[in-house]
Amino acid sequence: MTKLSHLAYIALGVVASEQPCSGYAVMKKFQESSSTYFSGSAGAIYPLLKRLEASGLVDEERSQAGTRTRRTYSITRKGSDALEDWISAPVPREDVAFLVDLLRARTLFFERLSKPKRRAFVKDAREQLNKRIAEFEDILKTNTSLNQFDKVSAYSVIYIDRARLEWLDVVERELC
Repeated sequence: MTKLSHLAYIALGVVASEQPCSGYAVMKKFQESSSTYFSGSAGAIYPLLKRLEASGLVDEERSQAGTRTRRTYSITRKGSDALEDWISAPVPREDVAFLVDLLRARTLFFERLSKPKRRAFVKDAREQLNKRIAEFEDILKTNTSLNQFDKVSAYSVIYIDRARLEWLDVVERELC
């Protein structure tokens, strides 16, 4: 079996968690995610599900829903084994070091901005991070149906964004 992309493994995990589920349900799960790194577009998800099916990792079941054909997906034993292997595999350096941070990317070119524009950027970034932290703290307080894995994920967003706020203190002190 060829190595799957991270997107494929995550989609496989969504199918395993939500099964049986439609491609639309997988797409919505990606779109609702706090991460915008992976595309939740139909152009990414539906072909991916077809590849997972062709690889024997998911089964597609078709049923009639009025005049439409409804397709739902369930993980196969082979898919479950592949997913478990991915989850439990040793963590490579690139998984730890990989962090798409567009705030950090912008600051690489701060020399192009005046100090007032830099300060405005930092202020706006802080506001956006604080809003997101509040949003996830609210999710943890009000959503009693969260399972323990969703809770841990929400805490991850909060802690990472708090660290980014501390980093913005350094940016302001050093560059503004």
